[in-house]
Amino acid sequence: AGTLTLTLANRGSLAHNLRLVRGEERAGGVPTFPAGGERTARVNLEHGNYEMVCTVGDHAELGMKGTLEVR
Repeated sequence: AGTLTLTLANRGSLAHNLRLVRGEERAGGVPTFPAGGERTARVNLEHGNYEMVCTVGDHAELGMKGTLEVR
């Protein structure tokens, strides 16, 4: 648990973002940014599991999601 620095590089052709969600609570992430861009964010996370998801369009349904376990 503690502070996590997220750095995402978008090498695709569409905009993307990253949301960290725990239950009904949004825990942080990276705002939507365009193709060819890069974004960094710092988030303070407690122990537990968080859902990672791209909320742009239908990206999550297409597989842009995962789980982050914070110990």
